[in-house]
Amino acid sequence: MNAPQPVVKQRAALYLRVSTARQAEHDVSIPDQKRQGETYCKARGYELVETYVEPGA
Repeated sequence: MNAPQPVVKQRAALYLRVSTARQAEHDVSIPDQKRQGETYCKARGYELVETYVEPGA
């Protein structure tokens, strides 16, 4: 008889970065990326363990 396998929650980390000032101001700001990444992880049941931010230029 096989013992039940423990459920292992997938872990994730966010890497947030913008390359240009235009991106930071208009297209994909760090707060926007963070919100989208957190929503993505929550929707898929990922445990968000770390967030790395590289603000760029």
